[in-house]
Amino acid sequence: MNNIISYCTLAICLFFMINITVAQVDGERCTTMQALQQRIESNSRYAAYHNDALAMPKIDRQGQIPCDANNSIVVPVAFHFAPGVVTCGDSDCLLAEVQDQLDAMNVAFGNNTGSAAEAVCPAAYQDAQGNSVASTGTCITFCLAVPPEGNAEGLDPACDPPITIGAFTGGFGAGGQGAPGWNGIMNLFITSGNCLGVADGIPGAANGDGVSTCAEAFGGTDPSSGCGLDTQNTYNLGATMIHEIGHYLGLFHTHVDGAPSCNDNDVNAPGPFNVNDTPIMADQFYGCPTGCVTNTSQGTGGTCGAINVPTANFMAYTDDACMSMFTEDQAAVMNYWANQLFGATANQCSAPSPPELPNACLNQPCEVACATAVTTPVAITDDFCGMSDVVAFPDPEANGLVLDDNSDAIYSWSTGNYLSAGGTAIAAPNTLTSTNCIIETETYFLNVDCTTTPLNPTLDGGTYIITAYPAPPTDLTTLVTVSGEGTCNEPILTPLAGCEAYVTVTPDAGNPTFPVNNGDSGTASYTVTFVPDAAGPDCCFAGEDAVIIDATMNDGDLEAIGAGGASPWTSTSTNFGTVLCDAGTCGNGGGSINYGVAPNSGAYLAWFGGSGNQETGTLSGDFVIPPCPGGMATLTFALENSVCGDAADFIQVQVDGNVEFTLNTNPANCDANGTIQTITVNLSAYADGASHTILFTSDSGAGGVATNFTVDNIMLVNVGCDSGLTCDVIVTADYNCDSVGVPYCDNLCFAEFNPNPGADDTADPSLCVTPLGCADNPDATCLQTLACDDMDSCTENEMETTIIETGEVCTACGNGTPIATCTLPAVAQACDDGDPCTENDMEEVDACDAAVVCVPCAGTAVASCALAPVMQACDDGDPCTTGEMEGIDACDNVTVCVPCGNGMAVTPACGDPVATNFDPNATCIDNTVCTFGMFCDNPCFAEFAPNPNPGDIADPALCVTALGCADLAGIDPSCISIDACDDSDPCTANEQATTILATGEVCTDCGLNSTPVTAACGDPAATNFDPNATCIDNTLCTFGAYCDNPCFAEFNPNPGASDTADPTLCVTALGCADLAGIDATCISIDACDDGDPCTENEQATTILATGEVCADCGLNATPVTAACGDITANNYDPTATCIDNNLCTYDSFAIDITDPCSCMPEPTAPQNVDFEGDGIIDLVADEITITGPPGSTWCLTANPMPVAEDMTGAAYGADGTVCAVEDPANPGTYTLTVYHSASGTGYGPVTFTDQDSNELMIGNATGCECICEDSIEGTIFTDEPMCSAEIVDFSGISVIIIDVATGMPVAGSPVLTDAMGNYTLVGPFACGNYTAELDPATLPTCYASLDGEVGPLPFSINGDGTADGPDFSNIVQIPTLSQWGLISLALLLMIFGAVTLGATTLNTNRVRK
Repeated sequence: MNNIISYCTLAICLFFMINITVAQVDGERCTTMQALQQRIESNSRYAAYHNDALAMPKIDRQGQIPCDANNSIVVPVAFHFAPGVVTCGDSDCLLAEVQDQLDAMNVAFGNNTGSAAEAVCPAAYQDAQGNSVASTGTCITFCLAVPPEGNAEGLDPACDPPITIGAFTGGFGAGGQGAPGWNGIMNLFITSGNCLGVADGIPGAANGDGVSTCAEAFGGTDPSSGCGLDTQNTYNLGATMIHEIGHYLGLFHTHVDGAPSCNDNDVNAPGPFNVNDTPIMADQFYGCPTGCVTNTSQGTGGTCGAINVPTANFMAYTDDACMSMFTEDQAAVMNYWANQLFGATANQCSAPSPPELPNACLNQPCEVACATAVTTPVAITDDFCGMSDVVAFPDPEANGLVLDDNSDAIYSWSTGNYLSAGGTAIAAPNTLTSTNCIIETETYFLNVDCTTTPLNPTLDGGTYIITAYPAPPTDLTTLVTVSGEGTCNEPILTPLAGCEAYVTVTPDAGNPTFPVNNGDSGTASYTVTFVPDAAGPDCCFAGEDAVIIDATMNDGDLEAIGAGGASPWTSTSTNFGTVLCDAGTCGNGGGSINYGVAPNSGAYLAWFGGSGNQETGTLSGDFVIPPCPGGMATLTFALENSVCGDAADFIQVQVDGNVEFTLNTNPANCDANGTIQTITVNLSAYADGASHTILFTSDSGAGGVATNFTVDNIMLVNVGCDSGLTCDVIVTADYNCDSVGVPYCDNLCFAEFNPNPGADDTADPSLCVTPLGCADNPDATCLQTLACDDMDSCTENEMETTIIETGEVCTACGNGTPIATCTLPAVAQACDDGDPCTENDMEEVDACDAAVVCVPCAGTAVASCALAPVMQACDDGDPCTTGEMEGIDACDNVTVCVPCGNGMAVTPACGDPVATNFDPNATCIDNTVCTFGMFCDNPCFAEFAPNPNPGDIADPALCVTALGCADLAGIDPSCISIDACDDSDPCTANEQATTILATGEVCTDCGLNSTPVTAACGDPAATNFDPNATCIDNTLCTFGAYCDNPCFAEFNPNPGASDTADPTLCVTALGCADLAGIDATCISIDACDDGDPCTENEQATTILATGEVCADCGLNATPVTAACGDITANNYDPTATCIDNNLCTYDSFAIDITDPCSCMPEPTAPQNVDFEGDGIIDLVADEITITGPPGSTWCLTANPMPVAEDMTGAAYGADGTVCAVEDPANPGTYTLTVYHSASGTGYGPVTFTDQDSNELMIGNATGCECICEDSIEGTIFTDEPMCSAEIVDFSGISVIIIDVATGMPVAGSPVLTDAMGNYTLVGPFACGNYTAELDPATLPTCYASLDGEVGPLPFSINGDGTADGPDFSNIVQIPTLSQWGLISLALLLMIFGAVTLGATTLNTNRVRK
């Protein structure tokens, strides 16, 4: 049979190779249909899933999809580049193309109406009424996924993008196994080769499968960024990936696949919706149409020839440029499958730009984002009665803590103060106990730190205050002491010291009046009551039996919520929306669900599970559980688990997040249909009068097989509760007035004073209890007068009167005598000392009597010359003046305030001895008055003598220096002429200038006598523009209204004089593109972060009018010193933000790990451990090897959770006592064998330290899950047609299974075959070696005659998760041609059987009608 299977596989492969080759020759754009057929034939589970999806009952879709909470979904996407497509050096390019493709997908799955491609032939996209059927939106968007936890590709979910390079191949042969472990994610594979696209299924299964496109067709609408992507000129706009995603979400081609026909190829889509709004498209269409295309124009003819075909539909084969739309029916199908496949993982997106997106290839540790500020601190309080019972600190974020970034925040608590202020760290709250009625309280301080980059100081995050208030003791009588019994007077009940505020004593109404009469005796009763502190909790409560939930209280039978009525319950389900079901909406799961069967009641129940996909369901409500001292709060419910899929499937009951009940399904021992369990859960710990959240939750379907849990008849009751109040007690005390002579109080300062005791009575001081107060006007002997202080500093020797017994003040402190003046510090105040030469005068007066001056009034000298000066005679040194005066300071008579001057002029005289009028006695000399006989009489010369002496003679020769333009101010008019000129000013006319006649010099005063020219507006845009004007003044221009804001493009810097500023004309705000010339008032320079960890103090420009932040972040940036960021390096700096690993230095030692995942006993070291000897591996062995110089000692110094273990399963110590052993044969090689659980958990990272304190760390060891097989399966067959199972009954053959380790048959052996010769023995079985043999007595005669195998045949159970077991056959010959036909028939029958079996299996799944 094995050889026949090989032949069949070869035949199938040849079949697909032939079809693929033909498809490629024909130019086929998509190979999804071939891949789908291959997956159906090779994977029976997927075949059943696919067929069940096609067989789902259809419902009519009404209108477009409402993008509400029920339909809108964000699908997480991962991109996997096959080996050889791109390299790490292409990261910038591939990231650009990833974003380009993602953008194209989000556009395509949005609103498709009104596209240019639709407009080429609108009739192809209209319904019968002429309305467009183009999708108005699928309600699907795509985002970058978060890489799965523990992915084998080494991506960190905290910061790495979902992009792999060279890890997965994808493409046609993936068969649903493209990206193992990447479940719940839309996986997009980018491959090499000449096919354009393929989807792994219609629909996909979200189990690591996905869709593929070739590198040259990967991208979006932007031009190719290079690196071999997006280079196909015809298919370069991202539509190929969009087309394949359409397949993955349930769509077929709009055209007929294969030979042309008039079949409506895509109408029967998987899921609940048909696609009725795409016309029949008889054949594929390639290219880009310029008008309507019909089946006839394509040459297909037939009855469907006249139909316009939808070439613009994404599910056709048109060129990318002419694809633009899905239809509304297609959108409904895709939306259904997107929610089915990705509902549980929707919105699990990376940040828009994951922190290490540019480092997709580096796999470096994540950058740490530390909080820098506490936006909202916590203020948590917990109050308790008597004693606190808090064992752990509350979750800060759940209690309102808000940070500016909590990505990597960690929290600690301290006492005394915050750690930043010297507080002391504490791991858990202390237990507080209130004793003697004292309130005990403690404040804990929340400190916010960062994971691997500790903050210094830590941030202050708020407080948590625990208070233990006084509570009533078990014996309430201990709250009082009784005294004064056995007398005629009333007994005295005194509260315990310190408890006075919490205790009241109330006499019983039947007590006698005290003092009682002589001869009376008896017992008085009192009610002692503990009164809780008003500021704390009510520590006195009464218990009561109560029904909290049942069929009539809080909807315990789920009928109200099931019918859509008011109910305290709410429900969610990832696949169905709610877990509430009745037979009409959910069916009966193949007969396993029983509605209304006792103890279930009503029409509705909660059905958890019911899907072969990942399913999470919840049912929750909030309920107040009253106190029940001495009793119990009990939750009961009816539970059925009659369909059991995977052992990991479970249902839980949680209260306030605490798990109180868990049940995992048991596939090997599943309950029979209708088996109802009554589950009881003790919730007494929550019976405190507060509201609590009760949650039923279940996870199932992850293994691809459905599990059913059903819940009904929920009841919560309090029973056996103590009903009496706990804070009252009756206390009795005796009185006795029978005796002759009784004790009495003889102190007249007490209210109990007996002024007239009997002759035989005896004084008893203990009876003097109530001291008299001031209001009782006690005897003077009860008072005392003492010195006191009335707090008046101006008196002394005060006195007060008080009660001696109590200290109560009767006469207030006073009657003191005044103290001596100026004894206390004096009080400074302003004054006037009468001296005008001082200011700011101050004096000091007595603090008690302001009329008494202690320090006389005095001031500071005024500034020089501040007062009016004193005038006196002076000499200014000028011989031509006399009688000068100066002003001096009025206070010091020295400082000159007004300089010497203001003298009278002295007549000048000629001082030239040669002059005819020389005056030898003159003191004021002016030689211009000198006369010399001859003189110049021409006023146009500098030598001109205007006043010659009588008899002087004019001499022209003395006129030498002609006056010029510089002398115009006083020149004689006869010396000049006034002539016309032009000053080049268009706004003046008739200008004149001066000419010096003696020299012809023309002066620069052109403009004399000019007349103004009327100015006019010269701006053509103005309303008063004068085209003929020569004198232009644009300030005269008028423009109506104008924008006066320089921050807008419409700003007018020169408005007309009468124009009016209008802010509404300022429309177009200047932006970052205008920074070069923008006014400084339009911007602000603010702090920013350019994302470069190697710079700090960056600034960027913000446009104030719009808030636009310009892309110039980096202004004024300062560099940050780079450091090593490799944790394994010698100089690793954990605080560094600017990482340059070129600076790292390393030791010469290296560390490595041998980390196999073997579930078989190992023949050599390191050997796996089997504790019980049952063949099941309990511990998996690894070997850590350190290599380097010999002679060192390497010991384990860090072993965090999950821990590395020794061969007993105990954690290795990290105190340096566990060391690697140096190999004597290989000095410098050190080894240590470590173990970890075979249940799937690994360990690490672990750290070794040598004798010199050098450290080596090895990363996490991968988990290894050693599972055993659930079944042993095989087949008995022959190659002789007349002796095949189709002709001969092969049932009843006895197959004996032997465990080689024990030599004994396994449980359930022998097992009998069915009519087809198949045998199955259900386990589980231990991993190990086995044999199978046939009982010859049970073989069909024809099989024995063919010398068929009877065994024993050896086989192994290796823990790989698939069934093991040998097949038996006769000696197989190469089939003849006729045998090939029978082989093909057998193959078809096996596929049919697998499909039928899969369909039967899914009948137990929950189905929505």
